[in-house]
Amino acid sequence: ILITGSWDGTVAMWDLRSANPIKTENFGSPVFAIDAQDSSPMAVFALGRKAVVYDLGRMVVHNETPAHNLSKFHIRAVASWSDASAFALGYAEGRISCHSLNQSTAAYNCCFKAHSQDLGSNKFVFHQTNFVRPIRKAPAAAVSGGGDGTIKAWRVSSKTRLFESEPVLFNNTPIPVSAGDVTFDGNLLAYGLSYDWGMGKDGYNPQMPRQIHLTYVPDDWR
Repeated sequence: ILITGSWDGTVAMWDLRSANPIKTENFGSPVFAIDAQDSSPMAVFALGRKAVVYDLGRMVVHNETPAHNLSKFHIRAVASWSDASAFALGYAEGRISCHSLNQSTAAYNCCFKAHSQDLGSNKFVFHQTNFVRPIRKAPAAAVSGGGDGTIKAWRVSSKTRLFESEPVLFNNTPIPVSAGDVTFDGNLLAYGLSYDWGMGKDGYNPQMPRQIHLTYVPDDWR
């Protein structure tokens, strides 16, 4: 099955042997991100200010979860755990929230600032969270990347940061981590550096480098 989502608010499930979708859902809000698991029949759709958990086995909505009440802006990224026990959301203001789907992951429920800079005096610079992924073989761990140019690893169950990378600079400004993913076995992390359009067209500089990085996931992230 191929799953597509659109800013027109629709999600379609496709059998690539056919020109027509198997099923189409209209959620009435732009679809910003999708994550699906091949190990369990579940997908999660990020729809602006809510997430829809979808049962791919029965082709029905399992539940709808509103954006965390600490977040103020739309959802940018979504990731589901391979055992369908939880999912995580990344927000335009740099937060991450984790949401349990059963009792075994109740400790994962949280929301925290992941990609923001603390300037002191209760002032912050927010950079969008562009990706968040759980780490296979480490159920309580996740990794994220954001507009601040950093990769960060998290112990979700204890809400602690395990690692933070140094950003790559261009003209003394961090190059955003615009996308990323962890391999099926949890051993490799791939991520891209490029402009992420967080500052719109006025922030675009065609000279900003575009890079793809591949690195091993350290044991101390697990």
